Amino acid sequence: MAVSLKASDQGLQLVDAVRRKRGWAKASVEWREAAQVAPASLKRFWLGRPINKDTFVAICKAVGVDWLQVAELQNESELEDQGQSLQPVKPLSSSLDIDWRQLAQEMLIDRKRLTTNPLTVKDGLIFNIDEIFVPLRLVERQQQARRSGNVFPERGSQLYQPERQYEVARMFQQDEFFEQILQRRQSPISQGRRLAILGEPGAGKTTQLQTIANWVFKNTKQDIAIWIALADLQGKTLEAYLLEDWLKTATRKVRVTEAMQEALSQQFNQGRVWLLLDGVDEMVTNTANPLAEIANQLTGWVAQARVVLTCRLNVWDAGKNALESFDAYRTLNFSYGDVLSTDQVGQFIHHWFNNNPELGNQLRAELDQPGQERLKDMVKNPLRLALLCRTWARRQGKLPHTKVALYQQFAEALYEWKQERFPTTSAQRQELNAALGRLARRAIAQNSSQFRLQHHFISSELSERDEEGSLFHLALQLGWLNQVGVAAENPDEKVYAFFHPTFQEYFAAQAIQDFEEFLKSDNRRLFFEPQGKELIFLWWEREDVPQQQKEDFIDALIKQLHTSPDNDIRWRIARYLGEIDASTETEEIVNALTNLLHNSQDGYTLCQAATSLGRIDPQNSDAINTLIELLSNSNDPWLRQRVAKSLGQIALGNSNAIEALTHLLSPSEDEWTRQQATKSLLGQIGAVNPKKSEELNALLLEAKLQPPKSKEERIALTKLINGILESDRLYGKSKVSPDVYNQALDAVLSEVCKKIRNNDPKQDDVITWVNFLLRKYLTSSTIREERELSSNAKDTLVQFENIKSKHIPGRPEANFQALAKRRDAGESWQEISEDWGIPVSQLNTFYNLCAKHFNPTLKEYLQKYQ
Repeated sequence: MAVSLKASDQGLQLVDAVRRKRGWAKASVEWREAAQVAPASLKRFWLGRPINKDTFVAICKAVGVDWLQVAELQNESELEDQGQSLQPVKPLSSSLDIDWRQLAQEMLIDRKRLTTNPLTVKDGLIFNIDEIFVPLRLVERQQQARRSGNVFPERGSQLYQPERQYEVARMFQQDEFFEQILQRRQSPISQGRRLAILGEPGAGKTTQLQTIANWVFKNTKQDIAIWIALADLQGKTLEAYLLEDWLKTATRKVRVTEAMQEALSQQFNQGRVWLLLDGVDEMVTNTANPLAEIANQLTGWVAQARVVLTCRLNVWDAGKNALESFDAYRTLNFSYGDVLSTDQVGQFIHHWFNNNPELGNQLRAELDQPGQERLKDMVKNPLRLALLCRTWARRQGKLPHTKVALYQQFAEALYEWKQERFPTTSAQRQELNAALGRLARRAIAQNSSQFRLQHHFISSELSERDEEGSLFHLALQLGWLNQVGVAAENPDEKVYAFFHPTFQEYFAAQAIQDFEEFLKSDNRRLFFEPQGKELIFLWWEREDVPQQQKEDFIDALIKQLHTSPDNDIRWRIARYLGEIDASTETEEIVNALTNLLHNSQDGYTLCQAATSLGRIDPQNSDAINTLIELLSNSNDPWLRQRVAKSLGQIALGNSNAIEALTHLLSPSEDEWTRQQATKSLLGQIGAVNPKKSEELNALLLEAKLQPPKSKEERIALTKLINGILESDRLYGKSKVSPDVYNQALDAVLSEVCKKIRNNDPKQDDVITWVNFLLRKYLTSSTIREERELSSNAKDTLVQFENIKSKHIPGRPEANFQALAKRRDAGESWQEISEDWGIPVSQLNTFYNLCAKHFNPTLKEYLQKYQ
């Protein structure tokens, strides 16, 4: 009798997610043709009704899903009694002719799924390792890291990177690890027979084990990789689990015989088996030391296998390590690309958004934006990067409006990710979050080691880690806290860190009950340290903080700004007022800062107040006039540079601001002030770049109405030329070489500048007129002669456009405009150098040459405004 199968509810959810990823409808023609089934069969499949087994398998295979994950299997013993095997398995003859390698490969099918799939399946996203994998680097460990000093959250992932002085023996790219350690067995302790892959939660340990399993089957002829998720042991020994659970599942038998068990043990004794043990930290044991449990069970015939296990660092380093015969290798974070590595973060994003590359490109670009330094560092961890990709995809290319909302989504996802292994109730989560908040706030208020937390400090808030059910124990299980080494000053004292310092700041901000905590004299660190600044912003973003309390906080800051004699406090308040998004208090803040500029004598405070004014209220006349007045009253080059930058941000199109900035191009000014004025004026000129025909036509008319050779005419012409250059309707760009096209375009724009007052009917539409001229020049043999007739005004405009596109040879992304923006955002030369992989000296030389080249041109052009 033919076997019928029907899909389970969970199986239908899996198929539905995969078919949506492919873009198939439930009854699509492509699906029916690929499976070669009738519409009625596909309909019955979706209704969860029984259909012929071959038809069922064909439907699943066509969409790319293993049918065993979809089917609601019947009682197998009944099927076997009828001679109906669900899956062809080699007959178990008296000689037990079992293809162990084939069985083990089939058992690994489920292991190809990404560990984050349970989080993303509801979003219609399911990945296997081959689709999204980015090779990880590993380091061979010598001993535990010794932690001293402190780190900044923007570099917080360093807490989870190996300390080179103590910990790193060798570093491996993945291919090197496979060849030297797996193939050649060149590990120093076990010669490749006992390997441990270590890392923080979400660092890619399981993924690394999956790639090792794939490597075994691809690069050996007879070896067998047997995967065991150690959480599945549930108190059983490895031997019992292999002989009962694994063997029964692999052979798809209700009962296994002693002969079959003996045959499996023979594979171990012959040295053919790789035992891949995932998640030592997730084992259920009767002792407090899972490493000792593993050591006790690697005996007899089981010990004949080559063993690779994964384990979290805090478990591996927790106490006496019974697995001293293992070589330990630690995963490294993803990189952003440097001399030694590729842009692994970019690769992962590209794989995730394979069906929507533009969305992925936007996310990668977002991470490079100023202000995203903490987020950029945080997502070097593969799990956190996956959570970010998930959020970006769900929100169609947008992040939540606030950091608090983003971190809250991450926190909820992490609880969900661990729910199967370490289930928690809502009440437990709330209790733990509150305790972590108190711990985080206390740590940040310390004089040192705000993010490097010693054992005794944590236990004073969360009880001892060894106490079953303690919050310390739960935080370790869930990965909120992780051991990162021992104290350099006391090797007997364990050192821990939050999953990332950003989460420590998030929890600490949740624990702030009232803004008065920031202003108390005994909490000055919360006010003056960079970590305190982040806490203030995260507290401000909380939706549960009443708006009135936020307004009271601004009022309190302004009051201190007026009354405090401490310049450090006034400087800090001026900075906060410029960075907090307090739209309801804009007028009060602008008034406070302008008053400060009129009354303060402290240079640092004046610079900060000028900077903050440039961030608050564009086109605010009081702010603009105060900044311009400041240029008349101060000769401080640093202050004049800050004023130039702020005018470029809030005074676009303001003629008084343009005039003031033009004066700053004088050779008598400080070089950095001239460069900043140049960049601000560049923004003024590029402020309007219309692309629509009606906008260009209006600008042409505006230019015609201005007095000839006047300042107003030149401004209008500049806007018109930029609008033409931004248009996507220009003729001939793809028809000739770039050099020829650019020569023709130069000549055309020069003619436009010269002939705007001609009564030519073709001028009724600017783009039509420009394209007519382009056709003429592109077919003319006198491009050079025509170009020599260009007006000085047009030459200036073309030079302006060219300077924005100048870049370091072979590195188009390292252009003058991008470099200037990053310097404006406060990035150091070293940070830019590390990101782009370009020496600081080369960046500095390129930047100064561009600024020096462009400054005289812009000055000469703008002087004609006067």
